Parts: sequence; structure tokens; C-alpha cells
Amino acid sequence: MLGVRAAIGRTFHSSEEEPGRDQVVVLTDGFWRRHFGGDPAIVGRSVLVDGSIMTVIGVLPKDFYFIFRDSAIFVPMTASAEFESRRDTHSIGVLARLSPGVTRSEAQSDLERICRDLERVYPDTNDGWSAAIVPVFPLNKNLRPASSMLLGAVACVLLTAIINVANLLLVRGRARQRELAVRAALGASEGRLIRQMLAESALLATIGAVIGVGLAAGALRVVLPFIPEVKIAGAGAITIDTRAVVVTLVMLSKRNGKKTPIESR
Repeated sequence: MLGVRAAIGRTFHSSEEEPGRDQVVVLTDGFWRRHFGGDPAIVGRSVLVDGSIMTVIGVLPKDFYFIFRDSAIFVPMTASAEFESRRDTHSIGVLARLSPGVTRSEAQSDLERICRDLERVYPDTNDGWSAAIVPVFPLNKNLRPASSMLLGAVACVLLTAIINVANLLLVRGRARQRELAVRAALGASEGRLIRQMLAESALLATIGAVIGVGLAAGALRVVLPFIPEVKIAGAGAITIDTRAVVVTLVMLSKRNGKKTPIESR
């Protein structure tokens, strides 16, 4: 359902949901590295889980997590014949993926029809019970407006920083007009002077980018532990986007690399 393949070994087979064949486990990457030192020969080894000896059949990819990021071990779900025959147990949550082309409202209508049929056939155990489709992370949709506002605010701060730096460089360039004029009088070509200014601007942009990325990495380490994984999907996977860093650096370089007029004297 999740479309995830094990990084080492395999995941569960449907036959391993049967009692007696369910003594297998799949480990998360973090648990595997912490408790087994990242041993690639982990598949086939036995581990003790809640007093039962289980066989490791696979290790999940490093960036995989499902609902709770601190999950360590996955086991197949099994049910006894007695449990399966009972209709008064409503303690199991079901997760599913919508079929391609099916909307949530269409799936909800189908679920409600099934519940009505079950209520009619099994009135003693299903009377008054229904089902509703909800996203795994229901708060994410509500966070989109706030995230968009935050992104817009960050863009405004970035543009303000670019304009301020550009103005400072223009002021500095005007103050150096006499110097540049002397260099030109001594034989420096316009191309050479432009390359000098571009090199200075690129160096300034690089230093600023390195400091900014360092501050961003430090801020992530401080902020991420306070973000609830259950309410914000993928919060623990937030990282510094290399593409955003490159685009920002290019924008700063282009803005800072504008030619400064050379006043002939």
C-alpha cells in the first residue's frame, strides 16, 4: 500500500499474517543502526520482541517512517479464528489508499453504503456504527495557509536583504569611482575592472551563503525536536534544500555583480 521496498531483505508476505507464521519482524533503519551497528548481515538473525523470538527479514530505507517517526520494529498483524469471528470489536484502525481517479467523497459514499448493509445484516453488533475517511495527518491542510504566509514572509525578508546589500555595494562603488578611474588611466581595461568587481561580489555572496547555511542548520537542530510529528507530516524530514541555496546564491551574485559606472577623469 505504501509502495516502499526494504533497503535490506524484504517486507512481509500476506502468508505471514497467519498465526504461527508471524514470527518475523522488519526493522527501521535507526533501530538497526543503534542496536546492530548497521550490520548488513542482519537478515535471518533472531531478536527477542516482547518475550518472543522473532526473525529479522528486512530493514526499511533510512528516510522511511510511518505516522510515528520513533517506530522501531514492524510486525505482521495476526488474528485468531475466535477474534475474527467476533463482530463486537471495534478497536482496529484501518489505513488505505484511495484508488486512482476516486475522490474522497466517492469513497466516503461507498463506505457509508457498506456500513448500512452491515447494519442491516448484523443489527446486534453494527447498529449505529459508521465509518469516515480522514487523512492520516488531518492538520496538514489547516497548516497550508500559515505555511504560505511564512514562505511569503521569508521571500520578503530575502528581497529586503538583497536590496540592502545592493544599495551598500552601490554606495561603496560610488566611493571607489576615483580609484577605478585611476586604475583605468593606468591601463586597466573595462573588462578587467568588471571582473574584479564580480570577483569581490561573488566572494561576498559566498561568505554570506556559508554563514546563512550554517545558521539555518543550527536553527533546524534547535527547532525540529519541538515539532510534533503526529500533527505535521514529514516534519522530522525537513532539511536544507540545496536547490534553494543555489538559487539564493545566484540571485545575490547577480544583484551584487552589477557594473559600477566608471567616471572618466
